[in-house]
Amino acid sequence: MSIQQEDWLTRLVQPLGIHGQLFHVGKHCGNWLLEHDVPQDPSFHLVTEGECWLVWPDGEKILLQKGDLLFFSQDRRHQLLPVDPGQQASREVDLQEPVEGVGLVCGYFRFRQGYLPGWFRQLPPLLHLKRQQGSTTALGYLLQLLVTEAGQQDLGSVHILELLAEPLLIYLLRAALEQNAVTRSELENCVPAYIDQALALMHASPENAWGVTALAKEVGVARSLLAKNFQETQGMPPGEYLRHLRMHRARQQLAQGKSVLEVTMNVGYRSESAFRKAFKDFWQDAPGQVRRTQAVK
Repeated sequence: MSIQQEDWLTRLVQPLGIHGQLFHVGKHCGNWLLEHDVPQDPSFHLVTEGECWLVWPDGEKILLQKGDLLFFSQDRRHQLLPVDPGQQASREVDLQEPVEGVGLVCGYFRFRQGYLPGWFRQLPPLLHLKRQQGSTTALGYLLQLLVTEAGQQDLGSVHILELLAEPLLIYLLRAALEQNAVTRSELENCVPAYIDQALALMHASPENAWGVTALAKEVGVARSLLAKNFQETQGMPPGEYLRHLRMHRARQQLAQGKSVLEVTMNVGYRSESAFRKAFKDFWQDAPGQVRRTQAVK
């Protein structure tokens, strides 16, 4: 491909303002358990050493081995636990410690616009790339740089790690395309601009009562057109999307230690009792339980 040839993938990714944020770096020994129970942005897990299980809420398991890279395009609740827990108590050490264990580097992909671009819904929920770290490929070298900076935390490491997110996401998108998990047409043509505008409005102010009529007026299209294409591209009507958005925001804020009353107001509920019921119906656990669980962690 000549350097002048149009690069459709760059055109898709560049406006997003992607940066990364690591949320877990360490080596786990003994009978350990990691729970990822507060869904947030798209994320990745890299296994730098050892083997472990990824377990979904329904009990289904996936074996992860050294060098495996997982990409969650739509963050989901799951657990990680050792294949052979042994008799030792759980302990976490630095990645560089010369002891047997399971090394993990996990991070989020963040976007300047504050919400997922519509074409992300076209990606597979989970992309599992086996034995990538340590391979003599461009992605393998990138992952080794990521692990080195995550483990050393030297001067400027935080900024380097933020910047590595964009090329990492591009390599993941390339892999999805090569595996025919998604097509160029699905990524480029899935979402009209006015749907992205409607999403931006809801994500900027989830406390507002965004109905189809209000959104259509703001983005300048017919109500029926917005309703039809929102359902087709997002898999649910605007009201249901807003409910999902509010519940995910609420869980994140509760995990940060905010009070139930404060979260109630932040996500647009008029009474704490109504919020508590909506939260329990959505997550099957109570707001206070989420706060207590995160406080223990």
